[in-house]
Formats: sequence, structure tokens, C-alpha cells
Amino acid sequence: MPNQSTQKNVPVVIDTDFGGDPDDAVALVYALRSRELDVRAVITSDEYKTNHRARLVQQWLKAAGYHIPVFSGHDLGNKNLFLLDDLIEGNEDVLSIFQGDELKKILTNLAADNGRYVSIGGLSNLSYLHVLFPKLWSSIQTTIMGGAVHYHRPGAIEHNIGLDVQSARTIFKSGKKNRWVVSDHTFVPELSVDATHRLYSYFAGNEDFFHMLVRTNMDRFFRTCYPDSRMHDPLTISALFLPTVIFSTQRMIMSATGEFVTAPTATLVEISASANYDCFWADIDAKLFLSPAQKSTGNYSKQKNG
Repeated sequence: MPNQSTQKNVPVVIDTDFGGDPDDAVALVYALRSRELDVRAVITSDEYKTNHRARLVQQWLKAAGYHIPVFSGHDLGNKNLFLLDDLIEGNEDVLSIFQGDELKKILTNLAADNGRYVSIGGLSNLSYLHVLFPKLWSSIQTTIMGGAVHYHRPGAIEHNIGLDVQSARTIFKSGKKNRWVVSDHTFVPELSVDATHRLYSYFAGNEDFFHMLVRTNMDRFFRTCYPDSRMHDPLTISALFLPTVIFSTQRMIMSATGEFVTAPTATLVEISASANYDCFWADIDAKLFLSPAQKSTGNYSKQKNG
């Protein structure tokens, strides 16, 4: 299952709150199946009981033959959106962003290799690493899933920003090489996946632990949280190597409550302006499960089972 390609790929570190909304798990599967990427490390955000997300990611990756360093990150004390704690087996240790030099080596090499850091969870880890290794971030382009210009729930804050608004504002104001994929282009019906969707059927149709975990994540999320999941994070991953997200530069600030606000005198920020959902689904289909005959049918974003 691990990628055996010898072509030169884009090095990437993925920062994720794996184990809540299943779009994180789908994003990791997609990244691992994309020959365009070389996943150098996974960091867990919004940790549960210090390192339980990281322990599960490490167990999940190893079960499929992936030997990728996994680091636990900040535990923000949230207890209500880690849905897979019972799937952790054993007491195997994991690395931590707060200990040792291993992550420094990985990020130093990432900078030297023109790599990417992708944040698809809260921004506490990224803010901490900016302080810890300030010289590296001028050479690492960061793609962030988070924030909104016009949020779908007026008066509310987008989830990833709301996990740690202060850290999000620190990153927003840093002036580093940041790209923002905002929920205006991810919280859309074109990215909705529920239990009738072909993507759910893909994971339900494979009984090994790697696929079963994603299916279980979906089942529990649909039952206890929402009836569907929007593929915010896989779309963000796709933007690393496909024209699925079109970015523009806009003058914006992030308010004290985490809102993205246009301001004529503000610093220029690179932010998503539109998305090509058909391109995204075509690549998901090509890398996960569709046969050549199925790929030729088109209309990817609308297709469901049945």
C-alpha cells in the first residue's frame, strides 16, 4: 500500500485533528495515495488525553505498512470530538512536538526541500512551531484549512479558527508564506459525503483496519454529530498539486473573534477565491477506487450510489 514511486514528490507535513470529523482521515488516505506527495510527518492537533490522537494515527499507519513519524501536539482540553478512543491498542509511545530534536530535523529538511506544511486542524501547533523555529518559515509554504469571509452560520466562528483564536491570529499576522482555504469554498454541497455516497461505500467495502477505521469514523460522526461530512481537508490536500483551489490576494485582517474582514489598508493575504470540485472528485476517484470505465462517466461531484 505505501507509495513506491521514485519520482520527485512535494515533501509535506500534515497537522490534523484526526479522529473527529472523518474528512481528516480521508485527507490522510488521499495524501498517502497521491504520488505527487511525500508525507514526511503527521502532527496531531487538539489532542485528547495528551497523545491519543497521535497513538491512533501511528497504529493506523503501521497497520497499512506506512512508517511515517507521528507527533502529538497541543491538548486544548476538548473532550467532545475524538470518536475513536476505543480503537487504540497497546501503550506504544509516540513522539511529541515538545520533546527531542526529531521534528526540528524534519522541518529543517522540509525547508531545504521547498516543502509544504498543511494545517487541517486548529492552529496551536503551527503557532508554537513558528516561535520555536522562526527562521524556517520563510522557506516553508503553509496551506491552512480554516476561516471564512462569509461563514454559513452568521455570528459563529469557523471550527478550526475557533479551536484557538489567538494562535490563528498570530499565524494570520505573521506575514509568512501562508495560503488559506476558507470554508466559503469547502462547506458546500459539492463536498458533502454521507452514508449513501460512493466514498463511504469504498471504505465500507474493505475490511482491513486501515479502511475499517475510516468507515467507523464516518459511522460515529454521522450518528452523533452531523448526517454528513464536508470534504474540507481533502480539498485542501488536493490544492498542493492540482488547480482545485484558485487563490487570490486580498487585504484582510482577522478580528479578535476570528472573523476574516476586508480592510483597505490591511496586509495582503493569499486566500481561496474559488474551487473546481469536478477536478477534485476526478482525482479522488482515480486514486481510490474507480475503474477506467467508471472514470469516463463524468459528473463526479454529483454521483452517489443507488
